[in-house]
Amino acid sequence: MATITSDGLFGFSESFFSPDVLQRMSREIDQPVDQTRSGLKAAIPTLLMGIVKKGSTLEGAQNIFDMAKSSVDTDGAIKTTRSGSDFLHGIFGGNLNSIISKLGSSVGMNSYSISKMMGVAAPLIMGEKKKKIKTDNLTPS
Repeated sequence: MATITSDGLFGFSESFFSPDVLQRMSREIDQPVDQTRSGLKAAIPTLLMGIVKKGSTLEGAQNIFDMAKSSVDTDGAIKTTRSGSDFLHGIFGGNLNSIISKLGSSVGMNSYSISKMMGVAAPLIMGEKKKKIKTDNLTPS
């Protein structure tokens, strides 16, 4: 990515969150569609920056690599063996509650809704990472 903006990252995420998926997510987290969209505009960059920070060490990169590999079947389908909460804890560790609280406050959503939204987004992003790992034959190093 040449530039990182929340709108650009949300555009990137729109392939995951079509209007229909956005509508269903809004119902699931009990938030209006516009509020859900705003939440995603903040959550996607937060998730991506968390992944970047986690991957800044070889151990963290190995952890991200393993999470990504475990997130997608060989046919490209998202696996459900790891919950979104598992991914979030793997990315943010002990800082997760603080991040969710701050993110929720910044977009006007309660912690439950923002946590659930991020829990849906995280496996999808990790699935995309898995595809990139496979396509570019990447290793943790």
